[in-house]
Amino acid sequence: MKINPFKKRILLFTVPFLLSVVSWMSLGSLVPQTNSNEIIKTDLKAGARQRPPQRTFIPFKSGDSVYSILPKHGFSADHIHQIFNHGLPFKKLTLVPGDTYRFMSFSKNHVELKFYVRPGEDVFVLWRDGERAGAQYRKENYIVKSKTVSGKINGPILASLQQVVHNKWIAQRFMDAYAFDFKLPKILQRGAKFSLTYQEKYDDGVLMGYGEVLETHLEIKDRMQSRYFLPSKGGGSFVSKNSLMKKRPLYSPVAYARIASGFNPKRLHPIKKYRIPHHGIDFELGEGEPILSAESGKVLRTGKTRGAGKFVVIKHSNGLESYYNHMSAIAPTIKRGASVEAGQIVGKVGCTGYCTKPHLHFAVKKHGRFVDPIALIRSYPATIRELVDR
Repeated sequence: MKINPFKKRILLFTVPFLLSVVSWMSLGSLVPQTNSNEIIKTDLKAGARQRPPQRTFIPFKSGDSVYSILPKHGFSADHIHQIFNHGLPFKKLTLVPGDTYRFMSFSKNHVELKFYVRPGEDVFVLWRDGERAGAQYRKENYIVKSKTVSGKINGPILASLQQVVHNKWIAQRFMDAYAFDFKLPKILQRGAKFSLTYQEKYDDGVLMGYGEVLETHLEIKDRMQSRYFLPSKGGGSFVSKNSLMKKRPLYSPVAYARIASGFNPKRLHPIKKYRIPHHGIDFELGEGEPILSAESGKVLRTGKTRGAGKFVVIKHSNGLESYYNHMSAIAPTIKRGASVEAGQIVGKVGCTGYCTKPHLHFAVKKHGRFVDPIALIRSYPATIRELVDR
């Protein structure tokens, strides 16, 4: 059959056109289709990821611990296992009621907690993001400001101080400045004037805690007594410009003296709950902090008992014996009969034996009897004697 030449030309034009249309429609069906609702949802999700994190500062309550706080912020048992599997020194962290930690929420599944170590500039940062969790221990770059306040003693000294500084830690550090020289509760008179300069630490523009007390002045028996904080490696000490401490036979056994409990023949034991003499001074420090020999001498004995935990006893040439209890570790060179120098590391702070939190129990025997060490030791360790005794 012959095809009309005109129809033939039409077919030659139409068939390729139809094939191209079919091909274009087929390809179009393979391209994902997006409607306006889906675009809006995608944009909302992107906006949620990019929103600024929500930040809250939360005060510690009595009985709080890191373990009890984490579940409150959605950390699962697996998250907590991941965090504590890092081997970080969490024993350095003490949660004091009234102090705060920072909570930051980046999204429902991504949060971060920051805990502040005191004293010092260290922080613990704990986070979870989906199924993953982790922790970091680092130095924090605080904005530090100095503040000076003053007042008068109008009752118990600790309460009078807290009316002005509104922080128990700072009030206790003020008392530490005079602990080596005076028994303040017994000698202070009502109306005695005081002033102090201390550090405030800010994180993201928020007052997050307090640093050190830098300077103190206190009226004692109508005379103004001043103390100044002398920083040193590993800590610092309160000193006086006209101190007579050079005549004392022993040095401080720690580089940072925070006195938690003093010599008390009738103290109520915190664990046994009945009165047992407390024959020494408890220096509150983080676990692992170095313990220093109070003077040169020879190691009389070392060991471990149920009550004292790991301990060292050193006999000095002046006839005194110094005791170091509750240690986490004894230095390898400290063995019976070994000679030690003043300021030499004899071990590390711990909580072995009868103990509620890490500290050094330091005691002194004179003529075979325990005596109050506070009048025998200087407020600073032998490692900085050249700075103070000149």
